[in-house]
Amino acid sequence: MSISRNVKNKRWYVLVDVPAGPDGKRRRRGVGGFKTKREAKAAEAEALRRIRDGVYVEPSRLTLGAYLTGMWLPSMANQVRATTLGGYRHNVRAYLVPRLGDIPIQRLTTARIGAFYGELVANGGKDGRPLSPKTVRYIHTTLRRALRDAVADGLVVRNVAAQARPPVPAGSRCIPGQRSRSGPFLRQCVKTGCILPGFCWQRWECAGANCWACAGSTWI
Repeated sequence: MSISRNVKNKRWYVLVDVPAGPDGKRRRRGVGGFKTKREAKAAEAEALRRIRDGVYVEPSRLTLGAYLTGMWLPSMANQVRATTLGGYRHNVRAYLVPRLGDIPIQRLTTARIGAFYGELVANGGKDGRPLSPKTVRYIHTTLRRALRDAVADGLVVRNVAAQARPPVPAGSRCIPGQRSRSGPFLRQCVKTGCILPGFCWQRWECAGANCWACAGSTWI
């Protein structure tokens, strides 16, 4: 690996020796545009760690919008029901692409996603009106599924949406002391596909980023 500075734009760049391809030949990839040498060194160290751990993903300028519309949505056509696909398409075109579409998928962060959810709640609806938390949670489900598939496709190292926290709809928080209603609560979790029903009940609330469906149910 090597680090160099472009004299014209005064930015720092890292040249990475990546794993050899099928032909066995040496391959090098550049990543850069860093403002400081310290940032470039940090990127170099991170690339070395990923190569060592076998989770290296080649740098790409692919944007989230291009991935969602050109790769992910077409791949979903034969994997989900038509109604589910329609919901994915609406969320992608109405919310995700307009606000996050220009961000390179490898540079998307959990913090930016969290800010995006806040923007939607504040003015993400028609004519700049607030968007309901329940709708934002469904958008979150769409993004999380898409980035999960991006990890499987080797486009990103991790699913940054998995750690994001969408808003909790009003009335979804369970009230301590109503353990007698745990049965109906858990049955609803199972019915809606919640993957952590026991955790939901023990915490007296729905499972945040792990379950959007049961979070829309009112248990008070």
